[in-house]
Amino acid sequence: MTAQIRISFTNPIFYVARPRRTRDKEGFLFRLVRSGFLTLLFGLTLDQSYATVLPAQDGRANLAPVIEILEDPDRSLTIEDVRSPNRAGSFKPWRQSQDVSIGFSESAWWFRVPLSKEADASPNWLLEVPYTYNRRLDFYAPEKPAVLTGGDRPIESRPIFHPHYIFPIQPTSNPEYFYFRVESSYSISLPLTAWQPVSFYKASMKGFFVQAMYYGGILALLLYNLALSISLNDRRFLLYVGFAFFMCLGVFSGNGLGR
Repeated sequence: MTAQIRISFTNPIFYVARPRRTRDKEGFLFRLVRSGFLTLLFGLTLDQSYATVLPAQDGRANLAPVIEILEDPDRSLTIEDVRSPNRAGSFKPWRQSQDVSIGFSESAWWFRVPLSKEADASPNWLLEVPYTYNRRLDFYAPEKPAVLTGGDRPIESRPIFHPHYIFPIQPTSNPEYFYFRVESSYSISLPLTAWQPVSFYKASMKGFFVQAMYYGGILALLLYNLALSISLNDRRFLLYVGFAFFMCLGVFSGNGLGR
């Protein structure tokens, strides 16, 4: 297509009218550059706006909406690899209020969560993972030694002696990333909650009290049916005792108390 020369008699200035296809291409390139610039600008400001700010008043925060995940199919990535700028864009945000649940997978999975705290908030916090089926659970805090724990490792590897995995942290007012690496032959999940220590221990005591009532009730039921089985010489009650015992044992183990 050749360019056309048009003359305006009201305003005698010659100009060259560009072909429509050329103008469309230039408009597309302009929109593409603009979109890329806005995406880059959003990525640079995402870390601070996307981080969870741990409050001074509320002693508990659900961290599921800000968790980001990265699959490591051959289990070869190290903490230096995932912290490098080349891997920064490989993490995918979870952005759901429900706990992170991957399902069964032979891959290793990396999780990172951006955290900061209010200026007057407590300097000490606890990260709780109330899921005991992760066979290998590694935790990496900024400028701290790695914590390597999980179901396949000794109970002494846990930073705090507790049925769940508890990791002490000291967040700052500036957003920082905290990393987890998970491997498991079971379903992979990472329910994650941040606690102020006082609130956490109060909630733990209430939970232990409820579980004590539950196991106490099951024990009374077992003893009662065992007595009936002996007094009535009826094996059906003994079968019920065995069923209730192993069911209770499974719940006991699943809650982390079996370790």
